[in-house]
Amino acid sequence: MALAESVNAALLAHPVGERDRAVADLARFYASELDGGGDAAKLGPALLTTLEALQMSPRARALAQRGKAADDKPADSELDELRARRAGKGRAATVDAAAP
Repeated sequence: MALAESVNAALLAHPVGERDRAVADLARFYASELDGGGDAAKLGPALLTTLEALQMSPRARALAQRGKAADDKPADSELDELRARRAGKGRAATVDAAAP
């Protein structure tokens, strides 16, 4: 199945409102251009962004369920927090040598 067919089937399965029709048309255009041999490095991310705007990607749907926007920075994991604390541990505090 061609990408344009997949995008069209997804849009038919989950119709968008009148306000989002232009975004849906843009997704169809990007998919059609990609099927026609368009620059995947340029059009692929644009298509994904467009689909996320319509909440038609797993990431966008998951974020919507949590009440976040698709461009929100993901929260640090517990492991990331531990690494950050450990990286700061053992460093001497900055001291102003000119202070009395």
